[in-house]
Amino acid sequence: MGARPRKRAEHLAGLDEAHRRIATLEADLAEGESFYRLTFDQAPIGAALVGLDFRFQRVNARFERMTGYAAEELLERGFPKITHPDDVALDVAEVGPLAAGEIEEYAREKRYVRKDGSIAWGDVVVRPVTGDDGQPLAFVAMVADVTERKLAEDEILHLNEELRERVVSRTEQLNATTRELVRQAIDVSALAAEVGAEVAAEAPSRDVELAVQAGMTADADPSLLRLILRELLANAWKFTSRHETARVDVGALDVDGERAFFVRDDGAGFDMRYAERLFGVFQRLHTPKQFEGDGVGLATVQRLVRRHGGRVWAEAEVNEGATFYFTLPARSA
Repeated sequence: MGARPRKRAEHLAGLDEAHRRIATLEADLAEGESFYRLTFDQAPIGAALVGLDFRFQRVNARFERMTGYAAEELLERGFPKITHPDDVALDVAEVGPLAAGEIEEYAREKRYVRKDGSIAWGDVVVRPVTGDDGQPLAFVAMVADVTERKLAEDEILHLNEELRERVVSRTEQLNATTRELVRQAIDVSALAAEVGAEVAAEAPSRDVELAVQAGMTADADPSLLRLILRELLANAWKFTSRHETARVDVGALDVDGERAFFVRDDGAGFDMRYAERLFGVFQRLHTPKQFEGDGVGLATVQRLVRRHGGRVWAEAEVNEGATFYFTLPARSA
């Protein structure tokens, strides 16, 4: 073979190798693009590609569901158009440092205004997409929908505020009631039956047998004793609420030479290891899902009994009911 044909063959071989490399590179690029699109579109959180003009260039299905807009609708809008007005300035302020390379990313919670006008909370992380020269071409935002968590937090705050207001109101009422410690002879049996009837009337569907020992009397403030019995009987009704039928007893007995009154139920009971927590404010031995309550009632009972110079305690067994005792010592001469 002559020199010229040989060079031609080498040239053709070189071209074939160049074409093969180009084809391989194109295949790699196509595979990379396919992987990128798959990762972007199937991300478990919202994803959006945003141009330097703040307009959406690409969004995934999760971001569509979070905002309520279809992709076509979002591509016609910039992100300020679907951002809560109070959050737009914060977003825009972060873009400058991000574009200038002063920060690598910014992350914060923000609010989106859904298509239906409702609010969606997003935990957002934004990073720049840069070219070969290091200059930003766009921004990619990854958005975790935390709306349910924020709603739960808001509900907790609302409930805490409501509870605080209830406690303040109850404390004010209690202070007004207890401002004068007025004691007199009281028919405790009659008062317990009356208060029990009031509690029963508030839960007419319940089948609760109330047994009140006859002949009980005490030297006490009638208003305060009514509150004591009200709290204890309401407590008994509450903690027997998961039984089709229940029994509540009000009685009195001698304990170490001292007259003690009691309210006994056959309800949920509690573990005696935690009995010391019963009379603290906001202390509960059952979750709110099990039994409603604000954790203030028994603390109120203790306060009222102590104003009479008495003491209060409880005995119980899990699922076997509970008995609350209190004493009302006679006035010293």
